[in-house]
Amino acid sequence: MDDFDDPFFRGCTRPATLLGIPLMPMVMVTLACALAGVWLAYLFTAYALLGAATVYIPLVLEMRAATRKDDQRLRQLWLRVRMRLLHWSSRLRWGAYSYSPHNYQRRS
Repeated sequence: MDDFDDPFFRGCTRPATLLGIPLMPMVMVTLACALAGVWLAYLFTAYALLGAATVYIPLVLEMRAATRKDDQRLRQLWLRVRMRLLHWSSRLRWGAYSYSPHNYQRRS
């Protein structure tokens, strides 16, 4: 059994993509821009849809460029943002971000 090799199948961990962009970020950006465009068109003018489109197209191109080499890059960026938002208090204490699964509190 010393020569047993368990291969790691990379295809099982890849996210589903549309135009080279993982589906969840693509759907989130599409819905956010569509919602903003509809509200701007309702409140102001239909030309606001062009504004939403001018924001949407560079976002999609940037997401595609980010995932060109690594399909998990957007997930890594989202994890970084989420951890920074959750652990902002440690940055105030000692100037660095620290992640811990435990909530250390003072004992009485």
